[in-house]
Amino acid sequence: MKPALMMVCDPRPQAAARTVELMVDAWCDDDRTRRRIVALEGSHWAIAAAAPPVNLPGSGAGFATGQGDWLIWTGDIQGVPASGANDFGYVLLGQLQARGITALAEQDGTFCGAWFDSRRGRWVVFNDRFGLLPLFYAVHEDRLVIGPTARLTFQAGDLPLEIDEQGVVDVLRSTNAIDERTLIRNVRWLQGAHVLEFDARATETVQLRTQPYWQFRHQQPTARTRQQAQDECLAVMECAFREHAHAGEDGGHVLLGLSGGLDGRLILAVAHSLGIVPDCYTVGWPFSEDVRFGRGLARVADADHTFVCLKEECLTADVEKLILETDGLHSAMHLAFGSPAPHYLRSHRGSVLLEGFLLGLVGGSGLPAEGDVPVGRQPYECDWALKHAHSGG
Repeated sequence: MKPALMMVCDPRPQAAARTVELMVDAWCDDDRTRRRIVALEGSHWAIAAAAPPVNLPGSGAGFATGQGDWLIWTGDIQGVPASGANDFGYVLLGQLQARGITALAEQDGTFCGAWFDSRRGRWVVFNDRFGLLPLFYAVHEDRLVIGPTARLTFQAGDLPLEIDEQGVVDVLRSTNAIDERTLIRNVRWLQGAHVLEFDARATETVQLRTQPYWQFRHQQPTARTRQQAQDECLAVMECAFREHAHAGEDGGHVLLGLSGGLDGRLILAVAHSLGIVPDCYTVGWPFSEDVRFGRGLARVADADHTFVCLKEECLTADVEKLILETDGLHSAMHLAFGSPAPHYLRSHRGSVLLEGFLLGLVGGSGLPAEGDVPVGRQPYECDWALKHAHSGG
């Protein structure tokens, strides 16, 4: 079970609590995961937070109260001086009361939560700076539902199913959903580093407002050498690996997907330098270069390597399952080559997966050069977009 936030506001008696209970039932795998649920309930609202399955300072799910305010959160937050999940909640609640939503910009990690600001009579739902724990929301007349997937949010909101045609166009053109749109017309996706605000005293139509609390900016160049910059990057990775490598439920089983690319090679090298030997795996066809490179890299690090084979006869069914599990928000081009991975990962439940997603997102994404987009022409119509951005459509 992944960490998640589920919230319902409904003026009908006990309706919010019943809906959240159904959402928790749908989200939890078994009784063990249900024990990681933290829940709060009011007269016309209910919230449940599912904690991540790790034991680290700043990780978990908790709540805090003070001066008429409520705070519930879940995830993994770094750099906060607190001894437990509830202690951290009180630290964050104090910061929110003192500085408002700007306090969220100072938090580093993967998290989401909800704060009832009694002074202004409003709820503030928030996520981390990159939106790594998804939050979806839907309003139907006087009811508001917030959930971890678009499908669960739609189902809990008892909404009529209407396809958002612009959302479909976005996925076909860009291979991913854009901004707040999903494929379901009445379900929206809260962007990273944003808050969702609404009046807790409203008894009729719910009025929502979203606003950012942080914006990614490249730091101004500082007087340091290339080697110093590389050393700083490696120091951050080493610190994260030391902290997380033994945080899994089984105490120290580490996994790493290898394709032979830069991200995997760098992660493997840093892990190896720290004495961490991950179990490596590569997804692909028997003739794929990814498989050959991945196996060779694992051999250099004296690590075990598993070849997870793509099977032509299962590909369509596996991709269909992934499309449903990801709410249709990602292109089949991205999902196809990872389709056998969920089965492999489920067989290693409780392990820690080292992943180079942010390295690729910030430093390795394919972006057009200045001359790739002709002046006076729509960007999505140029040759670069047709080659790189539309192949999934």
